Amino acid sequence: MLRGLKKLKYYLMVIGNTLRIVIFLSSLSLVLTLLSGIELSVRNITLLLTLNYEPQGFLDAFAQIIILFAELSPIMAFVESKTLTREDKAELKASLMENHIIVVECGHLGRKIVGVLEELSLPYVLVVRPEDRVNNETVIQLLKKGRPIVFGDATLTDTLIRAGIEKARAIIIAVNNDTLNALIAEKAKKINPRVRTVVRIFSDELASLLTANPNFDEIMSTTSISKRFFVFGSFFDVVIEDELISIKASKKLVGKTVRDVESLGVNIIAIKRGSRWIKVSEDTEILNGDTIVFLGSKDTLKKFIDKFS
Repeated sequence: MLRGLKKLKYYLMVIGNTLRIVIFLSSLSLVLTLLSGIELSVRNITLLLTLNYEPQGFLDAFAQIIILFAELSPIMAFVESKTLTREDKAELKASLMENHIIVVECGHLGRKIVGVLEELSLPYVLVVRPEDRVNNETVIQLLKKGRPIVFGDATLTDTLIRAGIEKARAIIIAVNNDTLNALIAEKAKKINPRVRTVVRIFSDELASLLTANPNFDEIMSTTSISKRFFVFGSFFDVVIEDELISIKASKKLVGKTVRDVESLGVNIIAIKRGSRWIKVSEDTEILNGDTIVFLGSKDTLKKFIDKFS
């Protein structure tokens, strides 16, 4: 999930202690070399670096020893990288993330959300409890894959900051506790007012109360989403279509035609304008307030997100 300069920065952080030692030893060897009076000619520098310089006194002998230790740095770096645990490396990666999505909790819902983010190749940081590193199979597998994970209590400011809340684009809170979900959302907004909060709420009454709260951008009440399926299930074999996505038109979508959007490869199934569903053609223009229902493959959905989010 890390690319380019971020990947390089990650590896430098992994061997950070070794780098600091090498810088210190290199500086010390240079000082000792200058104090010993060694002429810094190409020949002498070559002899020093290849450990073939014949010391004439204590200082240049000491400088030669320091250079030897500095040249052992690849071994020190290897040892340091191997002593870091998977959890340490996962948190290092989390500290480098930007414009990512934070997912809080990896239970039944959380693991499905992570699965979609993986499928769409969207950057994310997972926040889970410390005990999940040994008793949550999904977390164990993600650690093996080297994914960015932060272990801690998401209600604490420190945990959210370690997950990069200040640089995140959104936080999805999927804890099985309405009170904790609301608390985490409020804390996230306090740290980063620009972050988009998507909150799972079980209680319909609480969901309706929180709708007007600016700390909650999107509230998902599982009971309100599924209630009609239960009723129709009494009469028909209900098919729950996960691939269909229904969203409010974003600013970047307003003014675009169905043709413009479908050029990315997604298919617009329907548009709801006000209280009615309108007939859709390629020339239908998307207006502010429209609800759009569409579907697409993982590649086309990624393009849609990149262009219109």
